[in-house]
Amino acid sequence: MAEKVVHLARKFLPPTASFIYNQIIHHEKYDPLIVYCEETGSVFKERLEGGEYKIYGAVHGPIGNFLYRKLRRLSPADKDKLKKYIRNSGASIAHIHYGVDALVYADAMRELALPVLVSFYGYDCTSFPNRWKGYGKRWLQQKLFNNPGITAYTAMSPDMKEDLIKLGCPEEKIIVHYHGSDPRPFYRERKYPNKNDIQLLIISSLTEKKGHLFLLKAFKKASAATEKNLHLHIAGDGELRNKLETFIREENIKNVSMHGLIPYGSEQHHSLLEKADIFVHPSITTGQGEKEGIPGALIEARSAGLPVIATYHAGIPYIVEHGETGMLAREHNVDELAKQIVTLAEDHTKRENIGRQGQAFTLKELDVVEKEKDLEAIYDRLLNKAPRKAAVKKAEEAL
Repeated sequence: MAEKVVHLARKFLPPTASFIYNQIIHHEKYDPLIVYCEETGSVFKERLEGGEYKIYGAVHGPIGNFLYRKLRRLSPADKDKLKKYIRNSGASIAHIHYGVDALVYADAMRELALPVLVSFYGYDCTSFPNRWKGYGKRWLQQKLFNNPGITAYTAMSPDMKEDLIKLGCPEEKIIVHYHGSDPRPFYRERKYPNKNDIQLLIISSLTEKKGHLFLLKAFKKASAATEKNLHLHIAGDGELRNKLETFIREENIKNVSMHGLIPYGSEQHHSLLEKADIFVHPSITTGQGEKEGIPGALIEARSAGLPVIATYHAGIPYIVEHGETGMLAREHNVDELAKQIVTLAEDHTKRENIGRQGQAFTLKELDVVEKEKDLEAIYDRLLNKAPRKAAVKKAEEAL
């Protein structure tokens, strides 16, 4: 009989949480269960509900809902129910997604006699610690890092590991592990024609760390520096939408299309990837210190054979080698980003070389199926089993 792992997150399951969805559905040795506090409509939620997964809502009744909404904590009754559910489920290990979400479940995890793994992904170890005049950091330290119920933490890259150490996370409990992405739905044999009209694409939430304003400035500069006809497609929605639309209008930036939110894996998603010539994802560190982990959209674009342009930011340089599997610019350096855009726009041979090499690297090194073996090897080790030594070593030395 397979071991069971219970996956916990606050929201079930946001449209941007493909990485959580992929970790749940690609288990090989472990049977997954799902625990959440609030529902968020998305294609991932629909797919999981339509499958054979056991799903448990952890918040109940007026008191439970009040405490969760106002304080992001479980009521004593809900905490007891959750512990009882996990024990009765037969789960051998708990895996909490996002350090911030782990704060909700921290007290219950302290009282469960199970190994608990907490995965950090970006904002939870960068901007969140600075909130409320630094109380976010103290909360992480008190509720998580000094919690004997938490067995280990995963960081997506060595850069993120250093961020966690600076916050006070015990170094000996940190395992560097990138969760991977599923390249198969996005893979295609791509052609790289020499043409005049060049389509650039970014797919992401419209938030500061994604670097849209930075990109628009560079796009305007690049458009003036080349005879190629550049067109930028922005897919996604978020808090910066009005600001971006105003900037485009006031700066008179031509050839920019705003597509709004597109469902993950939809026909529109695949169509945008198919028609694009270059994928741009210029992540930046925000004024509040928020950073990315490793953007999944970047991996999906490379799976589709697109040459990518990104930044020297967080975990990105660990999966993009400048000039080989992608192009990189320094954060906020408009001239540098514009130069990379012009270089790929004007050289279809370079687009092809970068696109094919990036695709090959992604298929070989970043496939969620292989990364899931690494993840399950981590589970094995936390359960004090005889793990596959090679897989554990690979998990710890990843990136």
